[in-house]
Amino acid sequence: MKLTEIAIRRPAFITMVFVTLAVLGLFGYSRMGVDLLPKMDWPYVSIVTVYPGAGPKEVESLVSRPLEEAVSGVNKLDNVRSYSYEGVSVVLAQFNFSADVDVVTNDVQRVVEQARSKLPDDAKAPMISKSDMNAFPILRVSLTGQMPPRELYQFLKDRIKPRLEQVEGVSAVTIIGGQEREIRVELDNQKLNAYGVSVLQVSQALGRENLDFPTGKIDERLNQYIVRLSGKFQSLDDIRAMVVSSTPAGVVYLRDVATVVDGSRETFTMSRLNSETSIAITIQKQSDANSVKTSDRLRATFAELERDNGGRIRFTVAQDLTDFTRNSLSEVQRDLFLAILMVAIVLFLFLHSARNSFIVLLSIPTSLVSTLFFMWLFGYTLNLMSLMALALVIGILVDDSIVVLENIHRHLEKGEEPATAAVNGRSEIGFAAIAITLVDVVVFLPISLVGGVVGRIFSEFGITIVVSTLLSLFVSFTLTPMLASKWSRLVEQSKSSWIGRLVLRFEKLQDDLADGYKGALAWALDHRKTILAVSGGLLVISLSFVPLGLIGTEFMTDSDRGEFAVNIDLPLGTTIGKTDSTVKAVERVVAAMPEVERYLSTIGKQQSQWKNADQSNLGQVQVKLTDKRKRSRSTQAVMMAIKEQSADIPGLKTSFNTISMWGSANASPVQIEIIGRDLDQVVRFSESVAGIIAQTEGTADVTTSWEEGKPEIKIEVDREKCARMGLTLAEVGLAVRTAIEGDIPTKYQEGDTEYDIRVVLNRTDRSRAQDVGTITLINHYGQPVRLDQVARIYVGKGPSEIQRKDRERLVTVAANLSGDIPLGQVTQAIEKEITAAGVPAGIEVFYGGDSENMRDMFSDMTIALSLAILFVYIIMVSLFEGTTLNMFSMIGIIMLMGLVTKNAILLVDFTNTLRSRGMEMHEALLEAGKTRLRPIIMTTATMVFGMMPLALALGAGAEMRQGMAVVVVGGLLSSTLLTLLLVPVVYSYVDGLRLRVPALFRRVRWARWLPWKPGEAEVAES
Repeated sequence: MKLTEIAIRRPAFITMVFVTLAVLGLFGYSRMGVDLLPKMDWPYVSIVTVYPGAGPKEVESLVSRPLEEAVSGVNKLDNVRSYSYEGVSVVLAQFNFSADVDVVTNDVQRVVEQARSKLPDDAKAPMISKSDMNAFPILRVSLTGQMPPRELYQFLKDRIKPRLEQVEGVSAVTIIGGQEREIRVELDNQKLNAYGVSVLQVSQALGRENLDFPTGKIDERLNQYIVRLSGKFQSLDDIRAMVVSSTPAGVVYLRDVATVVDGSRETFTMSRLNSETSIAITIQKQSDANSVKTSDRLRATFAELERDNGGRIRFTVAQDLTDFTRNSLSEVQRDLFLAILMVAIVLFLFLHSARNSFIVLLSIPTSLVSTLFFMWLFGYTLNLMSLMALALVIGILVDDSIVVLENIHRHLEKGEEPATAAVNGRSEIGFAAIAITLVDVVVFLPISLVGGVVGRIFSEFGITIVVSTLLSLFVSFTLTPMLASKWSRLVEQSKSSWIGRLVLRFEKLQDDLADGYKGALAWALDHRKTILAVSGGLLVISLSFVPLGLIGTEFMTDSDRGEFAVNIDLPLGTTIGKTDSTVKAVERVVAAMPEVERYLSTIGKQQSQWKNADQSNLGQVQVKLTDKRKRSRSTQAVMMAIKEQSADIPGLKTSFNTISMWGSANASPVQIEIIGRDLDQVVRFSESVAGIIAQTEGTADVTTSWEEGKPEIKIEVDREKCARMGLTLAEVGLAVRTAIEGDIPTKYQEGDTEYDIRVVLNRTDRSRAQDVGTITLINHYGQPVRLDQVARIYVGKGPSEIQRKDRERLVTVAANLSGDIPLGQVTQAIEKEITAAGVPAGIEVFYGGDSENMRDMFSDMTIALSLAILFVYIIMVSLFEGTTLNMFSMIGIIMLMGLVTKNAILLVDFTNTLRSRGMEMHEALLEAGKTRLRPIIMTTATMVFGMMPLALALGAGAEMRQGMAVVVVGGLLSSTLLTLLLVPVVYSYVDGLRLRVPALFRRVRWARWLPWKPGEAEVAES
């Protein structure tokens, strides 16, 4: 009351308050970053260790296991996984969501540093990084140029990469493909044998000879000289002339046993854009950087670099993550504008006055702009969640002002002066308005407090709605009555204008509707059991939709963003050349699709959300389609068409994944984890699980992480023979790796640039399996020893990847969805079949991927829903003195809790007011229903039309937010009808209990200790 009176008496003061809030809001808006999703620190820490030349089994035993043991003792660890590939170990530590990511990252760094002594000496230093969803690549760029490939790569490495890394907001620039210059010392195995020189001697000699030595100073009487020994190679001829070995028989030069080539590194990965050979550049942004502005700066830098180099180089953006961000945010902003427009039309129809409509409508921009300041203050960004919150809250923001203004209008109709009507109208509805707002607050607040993925994604969403709703309450108590006292007048409509005729016709429709509703309510109060039975039946039927499978369940609806990845898998052991030709065949199929705008291919590399595999038999084609409004087929349909047309390519196995919000291929939604100590048992059971999944309706592209069959040459060293011949196992291993993988003992400097000098056998001497046995070793006595003299060498098979979870062997069976059956039903069917088949002893089965996320989401949502119900009940008690479900649609259900309760508050509050004036219950319910029907319909209509643009799912990313809006719109329409009849019926029952229960208590002895005396209510009522 006081706040409203101050606003009416001092309008300039209140106006300046809101002007200040608006200025602060615009200031915050100008400082806020723009991103697709809120800033999220996921509790994952990765440890990547490179162990050159090692197979998956060696990587597992020598690198992954020691690191697992070290990390397993870190506080708040949920689980630890390891992925052992050829030459690379990836250990992923997952912590619970209560952990501080920075703290646990430091803990992991400490324990890994302590475990360094347990790792092989030639393993690279482990790289530790926390998972940062905001630091994923935002740009994938293709570079081509009018210069030789090797020169282009060096130009990119020396000139372009540093320039891009200096762009504000960029954290890392990665190069994929291209020809990197390398000085190759290619050894001839026969000449090594003839001269009695080993590959290790050559590598060690290069490391010793290519040095500059500062050796001190010499002081003369007048001058001081620095003495420096210059021993660096000045040319390739210097390298060729280097002495490798000096014996009584003579000197052996490097040119005697090797060919020194100014060449390129052996190609293991390649890149193409639209079938044109190029170098791919992946650019990551800093965690707190504005992704849209960073992308704009990079594009400007590309244009500047092209201009500065006279057009000799050309950048083509293959993938820009911010395109989807821009489109999604643009669509939400458009929905925001449409929502305001539709609400304005609804308000005019109900209030019959442009002035009154403007008064209510003013609460929207006032609350929204003021909210922006608090969003900036909290460190939020303009993202899909925060903007969606602002779009969804449009209908809610006008609720308080509608209720207040409608009541003021009622008092004007009684003949009160505008200022008096404003004060009395606001005072009469004050507690109901507060309750309406607090219901919204206590419903949305739990959403921001729940843990897990939901809490990470929806925290900003919930807080944004809470702040804007509280601001709208402040507006309804100050600005709305102040403006009403100045501008509100009773408007008499005339039939002379078409607007007047429309308004009068709409007014008559409302009167007829109110009379009809009063009759229906009277019938409902006379047939209370029928109303309860029908409502209860509808509740039971609705709750049965999910168990009966009529409504599917999933974690998150995929949006048709027009991007997907074709993952190409060929038989293990396939050469990079064969993989390249197969990828070209897939490219031809992709290029023939009219919906395809561009495609980026990588050969020898496959990337997904949590995986980055480098193998010669792998490839990936990332496809970008035209805007969905310009094509007739969906992304799913195009994917299926490519799959069908590429099915005839020999040896090809493809899988398809949509591109995630973070720019990489989504992980498969169905992931079954089989864990056990006995690897053979785990593998056998995983094969049966893969068969079950393949036969389950709704699945596609079934894969398993275990692929036995990669051909490998196994070397079993006889330790006794080694010892007798003067060799150690370490010397044998180092020599073999140098001969086949190559060793980089030193670098060759030319100008300011250094290039690797790689020592390796020439390709002729390492092109066949039998060549391995001819590798020559020199023992401690200077005698040559062939590898096959101290080792058994044979061809076998080994895995391409070894997974572990919590220090036990893990095989993951994954599958995509075909699209016709939701994830929840598919997972239930798989789980049922696996249970029926029986899980062997010693084996554990876990459901990961989106299935795990979905279970966690439902658990978190249940907590949020329970808290919302509890808080709503607390507010009701305080006010009346004791009288595919998916992540987005579940949020919609929780929202519905608050929105539906508002109608009940309006009915019950006015019924109590009328009864306090002496009206009998039955008449009070009928009068309250007829009087409050108008604001109930108004608030419902504004919320429905405010959310309609979101429900129509127009534009980029609309599929995700559509579920929420559809639930709210459908729930509001159906629940409003039920509320108008059910709430009065329940009120009458509760009032009856209030009279009957004390009479019952009067019969028991302990009733005299009650804080109230039975019968008092009856006396009061009578």
